[in-house]
Amino acid sequence: MKYVELHSSSAFSFLEGASRPEDLVSRAKELEMPAIALVDRDGVYGSPRFHMAAKSVGIRAHVGAEISVEGFGNRAGLPSWMPNSFSSRPVRLLCS
Repeated sequence: MKYVELHSSSAFSFLEGASRPEDLVSRAKELEMPAIALVDRDGVYGSPRFHMAAKSVGIRAHVGAEISVEGFGNRAGLPSWMPNSFSSRPVRLLCS
């Protein structure tokens, strides 16, 4: 049984992911993963580069997005008294 990452974010998910889509695929290849998924925040911005890189090395690319949805409540976050805490953010649904 091989491991498959189903929830990775690229640098296109600003402040959450730092890797270029090609780097994610390259590392997955090094780890002998048969597939990897990319789910950037509120869009599929890195998916063309991700898909092409995965295709070139024989890894199956799964593409999705985490979509912010108002009206479902807020994500749990740090207490407001902590330094560098952010205001509450909407819930994100994973769509793939």
